[in-house]
Amino acid sequence: ELQIPIGIVNCAFSTTQIQAWTPREGFAGGEDEYTRAIYQKILEGDRTTPEHKAAWESYEQALLDWARESAQRVEKGLNPMPQPGVPGNLDGNRSATWMCNGKMTSMAPYAIRGAIWNQGYANGNEGLPYRNNLHSLVRGWRTIFNQPDLPVYFHQFYCGGKDFSGVTLNSVAEMRLGTWLAHRDIPNAAMASQVDITGGVHYYNKAVPGQRLARHALKNQYGKNIIANSPMYKGYKVKGSKLILELDHADCLVVGKSNCGGDLATP
Repeated sequence: ELQIPIGIVNCAFSTTQIQAWTPREGFAGGEDEYTRAIYQKILEGDRTTPEHKAAWESYEQALLDWARESAQRVEKGLNPMPQPGVPGNLDGNRSATWMCNGKMTSMAPYAIRGAIWNQGYANGNEGLPYRNNLHSLVRGWRTIFNQPDLPVYFHQFYCGGKDFSGVTLNSVAEMRLGTWLAHRDIPNAAMASQVDITGGVHYYNKAVPGQRLARHALKNQYGKNIIANSPMYKGYKVKGSKLILELDHADCLVVGKSNCGGDLATP
């Protein structure tokens, strides 16, 4: 469509959380308690930091205490206490920063034009903290690629199952809300809602989500006169027995037709 070469670097890896693709620098810049806790674990797993030294000294003492107390319990015929956890970010290649370190940092600062993020299933039980993680992801990518305004476009998680029964007030719904809040907060980022697309572990139709993400790039990076955003919640008011919703990006939304002008294919 653009008649110019387009190259795509694909770093996908199955069943990974968003935290695994976030650079250390992204967590370092977070000020909220959730993000700071992740960064603390990263520091505790780094042998060059004072946080690592302090954490392991505490762990070794806790291990000695556990061994002594457990021995006393066993002598009385009781089960030992649970063993203290090893400090640091040591849970394998799906832990914070691991996939980014293995698949992305070796390319940085390769000259990329922008990034898209298509994920969600592995974080479906975490709810609203997806907002914090998207902030860390975008902040980290912009840091390691040395592009403070790097465009990053991401999707809002689809509806599981063969119908819309998955649209309920659960942790996945909270994750969708966290995604929407992040898109509202982060400059030069945008969200493509996929809630009307059903799926299992993956979409049943993968072309449409890709087209929706691409529209943001076509409009913002390549100057296409198209509508990239779907109607999104802005606010509401109560009028008698009616609840009236106000939407963004819906100036000419009409049932069955559009008066917007421009290219409206595949909205």
